[in-house]
Amino acid sequence: MVEMVQQHHPDMGVTEIVKMLNISQDEYSQRTRMLEKATQFDLADGQRYYALDGAILEIKSVDMESADGSADHVNIPKLIGRPIRRDLT
Repeated sequence: MVEMVQQHHPDMGVTEIVKMLNISQDEYSQRTRMLEKATQFDLADGQRYYALDGAILEIKSVDMESADGSADHVNIPKLIGRPIRRDLT
């Protein structure tokens, strides 16, 4: 790929070409949604908002498992509209 790019852009260095190819690969992966990943974290009592990984592009579903095991993988429905109670701090 580097040699093919250099045929059309002879002034570009290898490092610049590799960076551009990596950016192109990331953009292609995002647009095609070909990468999927599940993530898991613990919830804190009374906390409503959590920082998410910046690489997350779309949340397809949210499941919750209770700490005591009484509710195993409960699906959390998607919120449409504004929540009744909002944190405006």
